[in-house]
Amino acid sequence: MSDFCSNCMKVLGRDNLRTCGQCRFVRYCSRGCQRAAWSTHKTTATIETLSKWINAWRMSLTSWSLWALAPNASEKDKLSTHCFTLRLEDLAEVGVLPRTRIYELLQEEDVAQHQIDNFVGDVRGDHTVQIVVFSPGFLRFVYFSIRDIADRQAKELDEVKIRIRDGVPLALQQSVEAGNLLGHKAYLTFIAAQAIADGVA
Repeated sequence: MSDFCSNCMKVLGRDNLRTCGQCRFVRYCSRGCQRAAWSTHKTTATIETLSKWINAWRMSLTSWSLWALAPNASEKDKLSTHCFTLRLEDLAEVGVLPRTRIYELLQEEDVAQHQIDNFVGDVRGDHTVQIVVFSPGFLRFVYFSIRDIADRQAKELDEVKIRIRDGVPLALQQSVEAGNLLGHKAYLTFIAAQAIADGVA
């Protein structure tokens, strides 16, 4: 949160600023400044809808992102160099992308420069999963740490885990399109049944 008014840019300290009731992020020194900024801020203020969607899907996104990122011995720094990404507009991008590609996407989507700078400067290391959710005009980051990362990185991926990882984009897309918050729970059973049928497991 900032210590300055997002409209007139006066530095007044957090306690002397009012928070936008929509996004709960931007701050103003007065109702006048808030009204003056509303025409440009109203689009980003509706990020509340995206936040509600992310909160509803949080557990599912956690599972999907772990399976897609599949941290293992051959890529110890994968979590610090890649993010699980969802472009919600038409689910055009679902999957694991390098941070450099996400940087390009953010520039293509005309995301505010300060948000791009925050993304570039926020490198959390190889023990934190980074999820990027965006659609035109909206951008959110979700982070969570993995406690047993050393155990995961000590193992190579077997054929079943590779199938799990590679199937995530399509399976997640189908879950989102169907509004199935619990699609991740059936996914592993589906992959296991496929592997058994193919004689892999």
